[in-house]
Amino acid sequence: MTQPVSFKLLVDQRHFHFIILRDIGGYTLNSYWTQAADAGALSKQADDINYPEFEIQHRELRTNTAYPRGRLLETVSLSKDGSPPYLYDLFGLKILIDSVTYFAFVFPFSALALEITDRIIDGYKIRRICEIIKVDLSLLVGKIGSQTDVRKISSQVVGLQAVISDDPVLHSVSLGGDDPLKSSIYKNFLLDPIRKGITTLEQCVLKCELQPPIADSFELSAQQRRARVHLDAFGNFKFYVHISGKNFATIPFLVQLLKTLECLDTTSVNPLHRLQEEDALA
Repeated sequence: MTQPVSFKLLVDQRHFHFIILRDIGGYTLNSYWTQAADAGALSKQADDINYPEFEIQHRELRTNTAYPRGRLLETVSLSKDGSPPYLYDLFGLKILIDSVTYFAFVFPFSALALEITDRIIDGYKIRRICEIIKVDLSLLVGKIGSQTDVRKISSQVVGLQAVISDDPVLHSVSLGGDDPLKSSIYKNFLLDPIRKGITTLEQCVLKCELQPPIADSFELSAQQRRARVHLDAFGNFKFYVHISGKNFATIPFLVQLLKTLECLDTTSVNPLHRLQEEDALA
């Protein structure tokens, strides 16, 4: 089955935010769109993707609320002069893994993401029928380092941030590079404390790439089949969206990989509040 992935986006080549939910009571994408429509008028786009293992649905939100700043405000403005109304791309993904349904809700701006996810989590009490998913980063890093079967997507740690709890003058350590798990700093100073739970991982960056024949079925180039996904310990995800959003296809297979590695956990709170707290402290 060949189905090109391409979306007509208002903004691309920037980070999009998303959260992941696991269905436990019959939630649907239709329910999500009905609830998300409280934020403004939604219009269906003609570029939805349907694949045996997942669906990607694209909607355009029209609202008078300005979420970006600067020149981006002109880009999302209907009149292109920075004045309301504004248009925003929203995405809902339904992912089926071993008869269990997962959802990923994707947003171009974190403030927009927080408003809509708060609405569905608290306003509509979605926790009665869905679990909010986060990733145990210590488990992920420990397992992905020894991963031999890449299945449909390969993934490698290219960044991490560790919180140091036993040093009075050092709060955190950040590592980045082609393979920080092989660095002497990680192996000699972080690996053992992480295994013992003395040091905790708060953020991680994965370099993901769809593998043939899956990538070929979406007619993706070498660049389009890649995504760098940022994860934190609270359940926030973000990835850099390429032109026309062609690397959106990596998300379902990333969720599948995380499930296979058995590093998924649940949280009782909306993880996007953590981003707001960090922005307030910045």
